[in-house]
Amino acid sequence: MKAEPHYHARSEVLIAAPCLARLPSCEEELQELMHQIDIMVSRRKQEWERHSQALQACLDAREQELLHTRAALDHKHQEVATLQCHIKEMKSSNKMLVQKYEERLNTLQSELHKLKGSYEKLQRHHMKQAQEATNEENSSFESSRLSRKLEDLQAKSKEWEKQSTLHQKELAILESQRRSLAEKCEYFQRTCHSYEGQLCSEWKKQRTCERTQQRRESEAAHVRDSAEQRHEEEVNSSEREQQGEIQHLQQSLIQHQKTGEELKAELKARDDLLQTAELQEKQWRGEVARLQERLSMQESAIRMEEQSCRNLMATEMLSLKVVLDSVQQQLKASQQKEKILRTEITRLQAGVEPSCSHCMQLKGSLSVVGENEQCRLKAAGENKDNETVKLKGILEKLKVSQSTQAEASRDEISRLTAQLRDTEIARAAAIQRATLLQNELRKLKGKAAEHQVAKIQLEAVGLENKYLKELITETESRSTSVSTLEEIVGDAPSTVIIGDYKGILNHEDEELHQTERNSYSWETTQRNLQSPEQEDRPTRDMAEERASKLVNRLPTSASLPCLHDNSLIEEELPHAGMSKNVSDLLDSKEDIMLQESFESELFLEEEERRSKALELLFDSYIDQLHHDTWKTLQKYSVAKRI
Repeated sequence: MKAEPHYHARSEVLIAAPCLARLPSCEEELQELMHQIDIMVSRRKQEWERHSQALQACLDAREQELLHTRAALDHKHQEVATLQCHIKEMKSSNKMLVQKYEERLNTLQSELHKLKGSYEKLQRHHMKQAQEATNEENSSFESSRLSRKLEDLQAKSKEWEKQSTLHQKELAILESQRRSLAEKCEYFQRTCHSYEGQLCSEWKKQRTCERTQQRRESEAAHVRDSAEQRHEEEVNSSEREQQGEIQHLQQSLIQHQKTGEELKAELKARDDLLQTAELQEKQWRGEVARLQERLSMQESAIRMEEQSCRNLMATEMLSLKVVLDSVQQQLKASQQKEKILRTEITRLQAGVEPSCSHCMQLKGSLSVVGENEQCRLKAAGENKDNETVKLKGILEKLKVSQSTQAEASRDEISRLTAQLRDTEIARAAAIQRATLLQNELRKLKGKAAEHQVAKIQLEAVGLENKYLKELITETESRSTSVSTLEEIVGDAPSTVIIGDYKGILNHEDEELHQTERNSYSWETTQRNLQSPEQEDRPTRDMAEERASKLVNRLPTSASLPCLHDNSLIEEELPHAGMSKNVSDLLDSKEDIMLQESFESELFLEEEERRSKALELLFDSYIDQLHHDTWKTLQKYSVAKRI
């Protein structure tokens, strides 16, 4: 019994030794991390200060340029105001000139109209000459000749139409005559039939008479012969007359048929002629259409030439106006020079008046001096003219340079606005990326908590296995209870469990490395966006909190061997004490799990608070940037308006 406490103390020292050895290593790692964090913060602060200084220098330079441009613009506005006054003064004098030029323009336009009329007449004359010279190329002569032919054809067609109407009338008359003749033929046929009927009746009567005469041959032989002869003569005469009339009617029908055929042939010939005439009319109309197209093309060409002439006249008038404006400007300049010279002359006269007496005495010398003075004044006037020309050139150069400077400033402003838009787009993308990274961080924090819990479980299982191995090696020669314990708690399942846990821990270590890299990249982006002063405190606080949590977690892992040491007293008892030891171990594991889950919840809450604070800082920084960009845009817009 005395050896057992000594054994337990030794085992406690052996188990607590690695835990105590881990404490300084963790502290050293924490110090190194703090040192690296301080170095990173100082570097970021220096970079941010350099960037802010460069931006401030750029802004100062831009503000100076804007001030210079504003001063130049104010000067230009003053010059514009003076020029507007001069323009207003010039407008009154220009109105009279414009009226005069308008009158001249009206006269010129009237002359142009006259010239156009004469030009058209000349064109017509030339066209007629060309038509007479070349019949193929002559369009107007061909059109007149074709129009005459068309008129002749139209007259012939009218005559043919009249003749066709007359022939149609004649045909109608002939048809009426034919119908009347047919009716007459029918009437003659009817009369012939009636005569035949009468002859038949008479023949019957004759037969009756013959029969009666046969009875009375002796009495009326002479009468019958005479009657028969008379009757035969009458019948023959009537038949002859009828045959003559029929022949006459047949001859007249034949003649009428011949005349109808002749008329039909004439009508066919006339129809053919009409068709040929219509074809010719179509051909002539096509030629007339072609000629009209040619005439329209020529007219369009003439109109184009007229328009070109008008445009040329308009350009010439504009050039004349420009020349007149330049002449007016020169006249104004000369008037101003004359005024200046008059003022100088009056000044000279005022200076000459006190010396009139001396001038009267020295007229001869004064005339020579006056001539020299006039030459000198002329030379001075010429020099002044040259100086004015030089000043004008300088003013034009200054205007060009100012316009180029204004264009350059406008381009720069547009470039800056584009840069601002790009920065805003980049900020929006950074915000979206930050939100995505925050979500990923939350997920990874959950995984890290699970990984830490699994690590603690694995450490507990490893310690348990070590302790059991030591017990097994020391109690190999003991009782069957220890052998049964070895059978229950063997090396194989423990090694299997340890291998599984090690594989899981390796996988989770890789995931933790990836999460740490992602969190480091996200923190770097946040540090770039935030100010270094705001970034220094949260990083240090976070490092200190992590260090304290690691220090707090280490005793929990070290407290496990104590439980195992307390259970050693019961392990040497019979097999019934094994269940109590196992139950105590399970209770201790559950307590550890609860403690770790509580700590992980606290860690997650702190991380959420920190993320909310970072979001608030980020939102305030973005609002400030928007405010600064709005101010700069207002400045540039005011500069543009000026």
